[in-house]
Amino acid sequence: MKKKFTGIVIAEIPYGKDNLITLCTAEEGLVNIVVKRSSNERTRFTYAKQIFTFGYFYVRGYGDMFNVLERLEIVDTFENIKQNPIKRIEATNLIFVGKEVAQFGDADAALLLELMTALKTLNYNDLPQNLVLAKYMSAILKGIVKNINFSACTLCGEKFQDAAFFESTSNNFVCADCTDKGLIKFSKLQIDLLKLLIETDYSMLKTIKTAEIDEFLKQMLKIFNIKVSQKFKFYAE
Repeated sequence: MKKKFTGIVIAEIPYGKDNLITLCTAEEGLVNIVVKRSSNERTRFTYAKQIFTFGYFYVRGYGDMFNVLERLEIVDTFENIKQNPIKRIEATNLIFVGKEVAQFGDADAALLLELMTALKTLNYNDLPQNLVLAKYMSAILKGIVKNINFSACTLCGEKFQDAAFFESTSNNFVCADCTDKGLIKFSKLQIDLLKLLIETDYSMLKTIKTAEIDEFLKQMLKIFNIKVSQKFKFYAE
């Protein structure tokens, strides 16, 4: 059976004499594809084995687990990311987050679109380090929580003062009086940054000026690690 996948290469390993790549796709989430080696291998198949290659992958069935690549139409290879070590690290983190989210869901074109938008923004713009990653993580959180209350406790309605706490059961923020030990604390500045990142389009990220990105990301990654262990799914609006 032949199929067409719209996706990006997020992993590659040797597979006997061939290569096995993993795509994050719009059609079926994570997909494994065998890329056959050849003595006169075509250039496009070389790109098929490179992380960050995005395009249309045409495959045929191969046993019960994999597909074999027959044709590739490249849309982008994100060369600026590959050539810039700092961008590459940030892009690798974007890919990691996307892969972890995708493994628990079914086909989710919105997740792939979010990832591609983040990678394109990183590739074609010069922005502060980790700002795109912070925006992407904020979008993932919005996909989980849906209706985040940035101003008041979800449980008691008390207005946030100096801090708020993320509660992983209700997937929202609560005040100090409603917290249990171990909840993830966000300063008022970090809550304001989360709201700003969610409301700001990727194309306008250059308007965000803050020195809080790294500390903000530490808190976001704590949420991410908790939600991954709970096998969450991402649903964009």
